[in-house]
Amino acid sequence: MSPLSRFLLLWAGLAVVTAAALYAVFLQADGYADPYYLRFTTPPQRSLILGTSRAAQGIQPAVLGEVLGRNDLYNFAFTIGTSPYGPDYNELIRRKLADGTDGNAVFILAVDPWSLSVSCPTGPDSLCLEERDRFTGQLKTVSRKPNFEYLLNYYGSPYYRLLLPTSREIELQDDGWLQVNVQISAAKFVANREEKLIPYRRYAKRWRLSDYRLRYLKRLIAQLRERGQVCLVRLPVDLEMFALEEEYAPGFSDLARRWAVETGAPFLDLTADNAAYRTLDGQHLEQTSGRRVSRVIGEWMLKESDRTLKGPS
Repeated sequence: MSPLSRFLLLWAGLAVVTAAALYAVFLQADGYADPYYLRFTTPPQRSLILGTSRAAQGIQPAVLGEVLGRNDLYNFAFTIGTSPYGPDYNELIRRKLADGTDGNAVFILAVDPWSLSVSCPTGPDSLCLEERDRFTGQLKTVSRKPNFEYLLNYYGSPYYRLLLPTSREIELQDDGWLQVNVQISAAKFVANREEKLIPYRRYAKRWRLSDYRLRYLKRLIAQLRERGQVCLVRLPVDLEMFALEEEYAPGFSDLARRWAVETGAPFLDLTADNAAYRTLDGQHLEQTSGRRVSRVIGEWMLKESDRTLKGPS
């Protein structure tokens, strides 16, 4: 065997060993490794919870499913930076949906002013879609384990972290719910809220509601209604966050009610009861309040479904 052949054989052997080792490491990625990864390893889904991080943490599929008597609900909500409504999130959702439909699926779309805004003050909205350069607009593989495409391009930590013990404060559950296991004092809540309000006050000065994003939300509703029941929900937030949103987008809930009439997707506004729920930072519901909200949404959906089936009296 020539030196070149031995070199190539050695190189090929090293490549195989490296690939096998990397594969073994990637198999260790779990719900603690990354707040998004597991959502791209599960099979295509039938019924989805959609929106930004408010929905990711605040709507619990297991609780909602218990009320509705079904076990096919999956939380496919991410963050304000990666899953505002628009063409890229719509496409990501399309790829995650299971083939075929019997018309009995369920979809809960959480809406708020920020999920329908763009960050550029002027110019075409289509040029202001920041999620286009993130996994939302780039990831092609959304239902494979291990998901090499995600881990190679979007996992933000060194791979050896997958082999080490990790913090148990945040865990992405198998049903897509982002479970945050923290208890905070009143003082810590105030500090968290003030920290969270800082970027949102900046957004309120620079961002604007987008008709372009709204058009894609309506397209998404129309597409999902072919598969089953679609509902719009505005989740509760802290009173200071709500006041900022009302200053930024006055009467947003009234707009959402109008969209509900236009699209045939009923709207539930939970901000009327903001004070009844607790958040960790002004906008993300803590677990107990999330369970209550999920139950309220489920009970409301049952009433809406019953009304639809019965028709006008």
